Amino acid sequence: MASTVRKPHGYGVWTSPDARPVEKDTLQCCHCNKHWFVEPGSGKTRGFCINCMGPHCGGPACVSCTPFEKQLAAWEARDKLFREMELVK
Repeated sequence: MASTVRKPHGYGVWTSPDARPVEKDTLQCCHCNKHWFVEPGSGKTRGFCINCMGPHCGGPACVSCTPFEKQLAAWEARDKLFREMELVK
């Protein structure tokens, strides 16, 4: 199989008793960590974030740059705040 992107983030193989195995490269969104299969010429709108220097899935939440690490830190801070609020009651 010829590679479809320069640096794929993953690799998937489908096997079926009725057909030959199908092999495809995958990429991972730098904003939401979603994986998708690379299908050149599929017409799906994807993008590349210049700030993160990585591909993004093109989803509505991923068009604006919010890196996954930053989102994770915000979730952890929110969880810590909720736990502290429970202690105050």
